[in-house]
Amino acid sequence: MFRARYFAAFIAISALPCTPAPAQESITFESGKDEGPGWTSLATTYVDLGGRSNKSLPRVSRLECYGEGPNFAFAMDGSANLTMFSLSFLSEPGSDGEQDEITRSGDHLWLFIDGERWEFARIAKKWLFKNVQYPTLANEIVLPVWHGHSAVRRSAAEPWISLQLIAHRLISARHLSWGFKSRDWTVQDKTQPENDLPHGWQTKRYEIDAGSIRSSFNWCARHVSADEAYMLPANVGYPR
Repeated sequence: MFRARYFAAFIAISALPCTPAPAQESITFESGKDEGPGWTSLATTYVDLGGRSNKSLPRVSRLECYGEGPNFAFAMDGSANLTMFSLSFLSEPGSDGEQDEITRSGDHLWLFIDGERWEFARIAKKWLFKNVQYPTLANEIVLPVWHGHSAVRRSAAEPWISLQLIAHRLISARHLSWGFKSRDWTVQDKTQPENDLPHGWQTKRYEIDAGSIRSSFNWCARHVSADEAYMLPANVGYPR
């Protein structure tokens, strides 16, 4: 019945005289892009076209700049505020120059910022109340999708805080590195060789390219306030 009504409506609409398509209300365009050794930054301008009304001219609805490299990714708004910041923890480059993600779910790491040591962990989002008894469904399908946030603390006596709260430290740092603190064997299968910690993990440090984070961030911060981000493309038909 639903399909019959759908096709009937489609035929009725198709039989109507041709009418102009609804006016496009918004567009986006790439307002800038740059890259350097170990980083790429891309800026996007979002445009409110005002429904193509003669009474309304296009306006910038928002700006966004995204930066990334092998070890990092961030997003910035038009006020140069970070809306997202993340780190990836990679192996040393192999013979082919490639680096692999070598951390596992449940790992705790040491993050060194200009020599200052922070503990890093990915904290899973909590969905259930502690004082509610939930039934266990025998045929429940659990999808392997992780939800949570990256967190840091300077010592076990301090609370966990979002990594984003110290993003300014990471951006301005002259030297960044990381190492393993522990692996959660209640989460990982210790009998599987691929889950073994690297040889010498207790003292091994892996470098993070601090310069690439800083260069990518600085380009975005300059661009979101530059005239280039506010130049409407020539193919959008409005008076300049």
